[in-house]
Amino acid sequence: PAQGTALFTTFSIISSEWSDVDMPLTYDFAHFISVNIPVMSISLRSSSNVVSTELPEGSAGASFVVTIINNIYDSSLAYTNVNSSVIVTADNSIDPTAYFKAQTSLYGSTFDTSKATAALNTVAVTVNRVNCSLVPVAYCESLNRQACELTPQTCSSCLPGFAGRSGNVNSLCFNSTANATVARLNEPCSSDSQCFFGSCVDNVCVAPVKTCPSSSPDVCSGHGVCSYLDQLGN
Repeated sequence: PAQGTALFTTFSIISSEWSDVDMPLTYDFAHFISVNIPVMSISLRSSSNVVSTELPEGSAGASFVVTIINNIYDSSLAYTNVNSSVIVTADNSIDPTAYFKAQTSLYGSTFDTSKATAALNTVAVTVNRVNCSLVPVAYCESLNRQACELTPQTCSSCLPGFAGRSGNVNSLCFNSTANATVARLNEPCSSDSQCFFGSCVDNVCVAPVKTCPSSSPDVCSGHGVCSYLDQLGN
């Protein structure tokens, strides 16, 4: 199917109509979600040009698209590749632990390590997804930032062509024209949006204090304490 549900829909992928003077051909398959998540194997290189698998949810910032990568090798291991895309959305009622137990039980009896690895990769991507329910894609776009993906309830880095506070943070990024006029540290301001680092205190742009990761209940269940130090270690 062209779209489905993470950990539920079985996608059948076929790589056909390939030929080469250096036969036989072999194939491998993988999936790609975003630059922030490694490419994950679906099937190791083999003579089979068909694979069936479940997939993790796509990134909200990319309209839940999951890219399927297919490499085709000749007998000399020279290769080419072709990509296709499907849309995969989440169903929070599906338990990743139960899914993984079912998959390992199914593939354990056949000793199919390729499918076991694919199931593990799918679950790993799923359980490591952070909670972004309070920062929709439109909100991050209004800050000229990429969608929330790595830090709970926090937009990702600036979009191409924009500059601002580095890393994952909910502050405005500026285009090249505005960047030339935006206030730097210790310069006067009347609002956070006028400061390059997004923090205006007592009408002066200041360097903001980094947010403690465990201030969110989605990180270490909200446990842990951060200690702040200045450049002198105080």
